Amino acid sequence: MGDGQTTNVFDMSVQMLDIQFTPKTNLILQRHKFFSRVQQKDEDIASYVASLRGLALSYEFDQLLDSRIRDQLVRCASDKRIREKLLKKDPNLEEAIQIAKRMEHAAVWLQEMDVNPKQVEQGIVAEIKKKEEPHSAMRWNRLHSHGPVLRGEWRSLPPLSQAELDHDCKVGERMGLAAVPHGWKSSG
Repeated sequence: MGDGQTTNVFDMSVQMLDIQFTPKTNLILQRHKFFSRVQQKDEDIASYVASLRGLALSYEFDQLLDSRIRDQLVRCASDKRIREKLLKKDPNLEEAIQIAKRMEHAAVWLQEMDVNPKQVEQGIVAEIKKKEEPHSAMRWNRLHSHGPVLRGEWRSLPPLSQAELDHDCKVGERMGLAAVPHGWKSSG
């Protein structure tokens, strides 16, 4: 036997073993998985279509692949309005994907525009509170000294009552600002 015949026999043997031991896919079961795939509530159209394409690889749809994916998109999109729109238009797959994406984006924009006034108010209050949080000694001085305090400027500030002085000193000490300007005393 020549070298060419040995290679040919070997290749045929490998091919026969592959046929014998490769598990056969159940086409009916595979197609059932494809047709049972629905879009999840938190899944966007692009991810859903990509998942359908992945499922359809071994289902022998051939020329019908795009129309099967489009039909599945029309049947199982999670948003009823998208399904209705696609049923009215009878688009090809690419048109169906574009329509679904536009409607998906429009729904997100509508949600952003449709903000509850109470939520806006809560957001504003949270922002104000966040801005009022002291982050440094300079910020504490600005908030509690009724204006910016630069070198020596504290002497020209309007006088504070003893209660205000005591409160500010305690707050400053809690924040780690132990130094109190000369003439101020802490009731500590």
